[in-house]
Amino acid sequence: MMDQAESDQNGFFYFIRALEILAMDAESQCKAGGNYNTPWEVQHDVADFVGLAESPALALTHEQQDAMKDICQELLLLPKAAIAPEGMAMTTHAGCIAGMRHPAWEPLRENAKKLLALLGPVIAENRRYLNL
Repeated sequence: MMDQAESDQNGFFYFIRALEILAMDAESQCKAGGNYNTPWEVQHDVADFVGLAESPALALTHEQQDAMKDICQELLLLPKAAIAPEGMAMTTHAGCIAGMRHPAWEPLRENAKKLLALLGPVIAENRRYLNL
């Protein structure tokens, strides 16, 4: 059975993968998401891990914790047009790219890049922990 520390380390690995996708341009995001409901998937693949900000196993600084919480909150506040543009089928490339090209995503992409840099030491420790 997996203990909480191991669970948090695994969750953090998937959070970072999702954050890396968030940091991509719209075309790359849609490709990574398989053009299947990509905006919703990106939103939740990052935001659903907000609880990891408090994980003792990750030993995040207050700055890192706050930045994680902030980006998760920003994602949840995206307008509906950025997640599911009206009249678009979100299981198509056209629908996914329309959502991901919404201007509300741009500051999030930049914030994701900054957060990845801020989390660099924790990411390195996570990779060491997972033997990657």
